[in-house]
Amino acid sequence: MIALNYKGRAQYLNQNHPSALVSFIKANELAKELSDPFWTGMTARGIADIYQESFNTAEAIIYATEEYNNIMQSRRQPYINYSILDLASAYCSAGNYDKALTLSKQALDSAQIYDDVYLYTSAQQIISIAHIGNHDLTQGQNVLESLCQSNLAEVNDSLYLAWIYAATDKPQKAIQIYNEISDSTDGRYHIAKYKTLKKLSLYEAALLEFEKVDSLTNLTFKTRINQNLTGSMVETFDADKQKAHIQLQSAYTKTWFIIISSSCIIITLLICGIYVYDKQRKKIEAKVLFAEELQELLSQSESKNSEAIATIKYILASKYTFLEDLCSIVLRYNNLHSAKQKIADSVTTLLENLSIQSERIVLLEKHVDKIYNNVFTSRKTRNVHVLFRPID
Repeated sequence: MIALNYKGRAQYLNQNHPSALVSFIKANELAKELSDPFWTGMTARGIADIYQESFNTAEAIIYATEEYNNIMQSRRQPYINYSILDLASAYCSAGNYDKALTLSKQALDSAQIYDDVYLYTSAQQIISIAHIGNHDLTQGQNVLESLCQSNLAEVNDSLYLAWIYAATDKPQKAIQIYNEISDSTDGRYHIAKYKTLKKLSLYEAALLEFEKVDSLTNLTFKTRINQNLTGSMVETFDADKQKAHIQLQSAYTKTWFIIISSSCIIITLLICGIYVYDKQRKKIEAKVLFAEELQELLSQSESKNSEAIATIKYILASKYTFLEDLCSIVLRYNNLHSAKQKIADSVTTLLENLSIQSERIVLLEKHVDKIYNNVFTSRKTRNVHVLFRPID
């Protein structure tokens, strides 16, 4: 930004106005992006200077105003004072002499406060030109005479004073100034001399000076017009447009790349998630099914145990009842022979009953032995030994 500003200033001093304008505009854009009011104002100043010298007074006022506003915001001296002076000069070039006078007097006051000789001289020059533009030649003459009596005057100040002398019927004073100034290529010199010679009725000499004025004016106008400021700006904007287009294409490509990459990642994650979910679901379903099978087996086992327990209870109860009956026979009959006979009859009856459903009993015994480790066979053997043991 700063480098571009100084580059533009160097190009401006070398009369390369198109390149200088491009440099100043680029620097101005950078300063605005960085929100730097000081350098925004300084770069706007360069742009205003170029437009003013190219007779683009409307643009010069726009950028001089931008310079003034931003420099005021930066609160930096002496740049504030000179931004006022630049704005006054732009209004003066545009023919708005009242505003030029107001701003120039403000700059003049600041020059006296800050003891700035250059600012004071420049403000006086604008004030004198503004008075001339408002046809207030007396005020303009007073300012210029005061300025020329000091050691601060420039050649142009003397030329303006000579022009006023010629316009106010003081041609001799004007001629005295011309004699002190060598022949100049400045159009103002020839304009003032033309008016003076015309006042003295030296028409041929006046016409010669007028032709010089016309020639210099045409040359200056052509030079400024042929600088092709518009073409330089168009080229600059075309380059910026091309650069923006390339950046846009790059951003577009990056955006699609990000979208496609993100979509691939999301799809991959989704597929992985579905796979993991399905795998977990199958595991859970298998475990639930296994638990249900275990529950069913447990229920079946409990049912079988209940049946076996009931069967055993029934068998044991019937056997013990039979033994109790036998014991009661022994106790009831005092005659041993009668007791034995009765017991034999009971056993015979039992055997007959058992033989009726022998197949069922065998199956039942096998079922009980299978579940409880041959418990029924063992019990039956012990009962038989007890049954046929001799009675004391």
